[in-house]
Amino acid sequence: MLQKVLKYPKTFVSSVVGFLILIYAFFFSFGTGIEFFPKVEPQSTNMFVVSPGNLSLEERNKIMVEVEKRLLGMDGEVKLLYTKAGNFDDNNSLPEDTIGTIFIEYVDWNKRRKSKVILEDIRSKLSDIKGIKIHLSENQGGGPQEYPINFDITCRDFDKATIAANKIFEYMQNDPGFDQVQNSIPRNAIEWHLEPNREKAALYGISISDIGNTIKLISNGLKLTSYRPDDSPDEVDVLLRFPEEYRTIKNLDRVNVITSSGNSVPISNFITKTAAPKAGKIKKVNQERVITIKSEVSKGHLVDTKLKQLKAWIHENNIDRDVQIKFKGEDKDQNETGAFLINAFLLTLVMMFGIMLIQFNNYYQTFVVMSAVFLSTVGVLLGLIITWQPFGIVMCGIGIIALGGIVLNNNILFIDTYQHLRKNGHDIYDSIIRAGVQRMRPILLTALTAILGLLPMVFGITFNIIDRDISLGAPSSQWWRQLSASIAGGLSFATLLTLFFTPCLLLLGKRFDSCINKK
Repeated sequence: MLQKVLKYPKTFVSSVVGFLILIYAFFFSFGTGIEFFPKVEPQSTNMFVVSPGNLSLEERNKIMVEVEKRLLGMDGEVKLLYTKAGNFDDNNSLPEDTIGTIFIEYVDWNKRRKSKVILEDIRSKLSDIKGIKIHLSENQGGGPQEYPINFDITCRDFDKATIAANKIFEYMQNDPGFDQVQNSIPRNAIEWHLEPNREKAALYGISISDIGNTIKLISNGLKLTSYRPDDSPDEVDVLLRFPEEYRTIKNLDRVNVITSSGNSVPISNFITKTAAPKAGKIKKVNQERVITIKSEVSKGHLVDTKLKQLKAWIHENNIDRDVQIKFKGEDKDQNETGAFLINAFLLTLVMMFGIMLIQFNNYYQTFVVMSAVFLSTVGVLLGLIITWQPFGIVMCGIGIIALGGIVLNNNILFIDTYQHLRKNGHDIYDSIIRAGVQRMRPILLTALTAILGLLPMVFGITFNIIDRDISLGAPSSQWWRQLSASIAGGLSFATLLTLFFTPCLLLLGKRFDSCINKK
C-alpha cells in the first residue's frame, strides 16, 4: 500500500489536506458546538424561592414551609432537604427578592431519575403556588457555579441603559433556549413621603418627634424598652404599635396626635402625603451604575451557541450605541481559559520543535515530525463527531496539549529509522519503504495500547473492582469523556496518517535531505 501511495505523493498530500479542511468546516458549521466545561450529572441542587414585596420573616417562613411540604414526597430520590427562610443575601449573590433557599441532595445517581427530570417534576409540583418564582441551580461539582450567561449593561444616561435592558430581557424571556432569566432593573413601585408642617404643629405645641412617634405606631412600631430573656444572650425590643389591620396608609388620616395639653388632634393637620417612585437597589461596578441580566440555558442548548445568538440579536436590533454591554460569566471564563490554553499549546510546540531540531539537525524533517501534531487535531474533531460530543474548551484543550507529545512518538520512530537507513547507504525511496515496514508494528502497538486503555472512558464505562460492578454513564466517568475521546480520536487518526502521510512528505522534500550518503 505504501508503494502505491508513494507513486502519487502530491495527490495524496493534497487529498489529506483537503479532507482536514473539510472536517474543520463540517464540525464548526454542523457539529455539536462548543462548551466551556463538561456537564456532569449533579449530586445536589440549590433552589431559590423568589417573591417580591416587603414580607416579614413569618410570611417568608410560611411560604417556605408550603414549598417544603410539596417536596417531602420525593424521599426515594431526595436524601436531604435543607431550608432557610429570611433575608440573608449579604453578598448580593442570590436572585433579586429571594425569600428563602432549599438545598436538595439526591440519592446515588443509579437509584434515581436524571436530575433534569427531577427538576421538571419539582417545577410541576410548585407551579400552582401563587406569588412566587422558583430558580433552580445545579451544583456541578467543578467549573463555574454562577449563571453561565451573565452581563452588565451601563450608560452615562441611565434611562437609555434601562430601555436597552428591558428590550434584551423581553427577548430572552420569549426565547425558550434561555431559562430562569432575571435582571436588576429597578422595580416599578411607589413609596409615600410624609412632609410635616412645622408652623401648624407649633401652634398646638406638638414637636416633630411627637409626630414621628405617632407615625411609628402604624409602621415598624415605637420602641418602649428592651429586656434580655433568660434563654437568650441578646436583648429583645418591646414595641408598641396598632393591630395589623390598622397599619395601612389609609388609616394614617385617622390617627390623632396627643398634644402637651392632653388634646387629641388629627395628624392630617400637620402632614402632607405625596407618592414618589420607590428607590430600589443601586448596583455599581467600577463606579458605574449597571443593570445585570443573568440566565441559565435550557436542556439541549449550549451556552456558547446561545451567547452567539444573543450577541447577533443585540447587533441587529439597533441597541443605542451609547449603551455598553460587558459579558461576564461563562463567556469571560471561556475566553480567558481559551487564551491560556492557546498560549500553553504554542509554547509546547516551540519547545518540541527546538528539541526535534537539535536531535535531527534538519529543519524539514523536524517540520515533518511536527506535522503529526496538526493532523491529530483533526482526529480530535473526528472523535467528538463519532461520539457526538461538543468541543470542551477545558477538557479538549488539555487533551490536545497532551496529545501533541504522544503523537510525536510515531513520527520520531519513523524518521529516526529513515535517517539510520540513509546513513547506511540506502536511497531515499528505499529508506522510506524499509522504515515503513520496520516501524509499522511498534507504531501500531504503541498507538493501540494507548487507545484501548482510553476506550472505557470514551464510552463512560466504570469498573468497580471492590463491589464487582460495571456501570455505564456514571458521573465520575462523565468528567473524562471529552478528554479521552480527544486523545483516542487524535491518536488513531495521526497514527494512520503517519504510515502514509509522513513518507509522502519525506519523498516530496528529498531536496532538503541532509544525510551524508545521498543517493
